[in-house]
Amino acid sequence: MSIIDSCYKAISITSIIYYLFNNFIWTLCKKIPFLNDIIPPNISGKWNGFIFSSYTKREKKVKFTIKQTFSSCKISIDTNEITSDSLCANWIKEGDTFYLIYNYRTSLKNLGNYTNPSQYGTAKIALNGNKIEGNYWTSRNTVGTINLTKTTN
Repeated sequence: MSIIDSCYKAISITSIIYYLFNNFIWTLCKKIPFLNDIIPPNISGKWNGFIFSSYTKREKKVKFTIKQTFSSCKISIDTNEITSDSLCANWIKEGDTFYLIYNYRTSLKNLGNYTNPSQYGTAKIALNGNKIEGNYWTSRNTVGTINLTKTTN
C-alpha cells in the first residue's frame, strides 16, 4: 500500500467519524453524566415566543428555527416585520449554565418600513427547562429580551 493510499484511507475514515459525531453521536453523549459538563444542550427545532424591544417598548411575536450540530448553530428568526439570520454562534459556559452567543443581521420584509430598519445585533440565550430565555443588543443601541417555548411540530 502506498503512502497516498494510506493518507486517502486515513482522511476518509476520519471524515466519516467526524461527520457521524458532528451530526448524530454528540446528542447521545449527553446521556453520559460526566459529559453534560462539557457538551452543550441540543436546542435544535422550532421555537415560538416573544421578544421585548426597548425600541418599540412592546412585545412582538417571533418564530425561531434553530439548526444545530456539535460544531455549529444556525438561528433564523421570523416576525411580521423582519427576518433575521445568525452570522456566527458559539457556546460558552458560565457556572453550571451553557449560553449560546450569536451575532445576527435582520432584513426587512417590507423595504418601505423605515420605522424598524435593518440592523446587526448580538444575543445571549440559555435553555431553561423547556424554554429559551436571554437578552439581545443591536447596532441601533437598543436592547431587549427573548422568551421562547419549543413547539411540538
